[in-house]
Amino acid sequence: MSERSELGHEPGERGHPRVPLRRVGRADMVAELVRFPASDASAYLTGAEIAVDGGLTT
Repeated sequence: MSERSELGHEPGERGHPRVPLRRVGRADMVAELVRFPASDASAYLTGAEIAVDGGLTT
């Protein structure tokens, strides 16, 4: 069973016209960003608001 996004496309599917990156994101893409603040790589990060939406919002 596949999950369709609210945009009506399969995750990872290419060619979506409303998304600037022209594809719908996958759960693993979001998971990487969720994991980042807990990692040593974010040691200099003091706060940020990051949209994980393929450029849909500005």
